[in-house]
Amino acid sequence: MAITNFGVTLTMDSVNVGELRSVEAPEVSEEKLESTTHGSTAKEYIPAGLNDNGDMTLTMNYVDTATSGLWNAKMNHTVHEFVVTFPNSETITFSGFVSSFKPETADATGIDVLTATVVISPVGPIS
Repeated sequence: MAITNFGVTLTMDSVNVGELRSVEAPEVSEEKLESTTHGSTAKEYIPAGLNDNGDMTLTMNYVDTATSGLWNAKMNHTVHEFVVTFPNSETITFSGFVSSFKPETADATGIDVLTATVVISPVGPIS
């Protein structure tokens, strides 16, 4: 049965990161190596055996209590433990660092909620 995507949470070093608007979890991909031979009837591939863990991108309300920990992690260039928890209680856990922190445009002609986009880069395996 399908579940809703509402209610995803994120912790950094066991501390809840609040004010999340969207969470794009890291993509785990693997290179394929072509293993086609002269006897093949179609192209053949084998897995390279090494996962490539993509970045996680967050969009969040720019609220000091929610963004200050991520801002400090970016400015201090430190690695932290991140856990994404989905509404069905499944998790993605990894160590990573904040590779980008960008407050979004504040446009006086189109008043809106001030947000920030944060990119977190894994430094090793994702479980």
